[in-house]
Amino acid sequence: MGLGKTLTTLAHILSTSDSAVQFHWADWIQRSAATLVICPLATLSNWEAKIRLHFEENTITYQVFHGASRKQC
Repeated sequence: MGLGKTLTTLAHILSTSDSAVQFHWADWIQRSAATLVICPLATLSNWEAKIRLHFEENTITYQVFHGASRKQC
């Protein structure tokens, strides 16, 4: 705990976002430019807090898929 794993992961996602967009358009196959992060419910609020604290608004966009109000894709 407290070793910076969440922030390191978020920084890595941000630093590779250009590569993700290139990967998305690299072939005729439609690929996702998104990154899926799966975390325990107990750490979800921490992830959101780190995003708000360390990144400018609209730098990283995210969706939370949890609970009864989630929409099926």
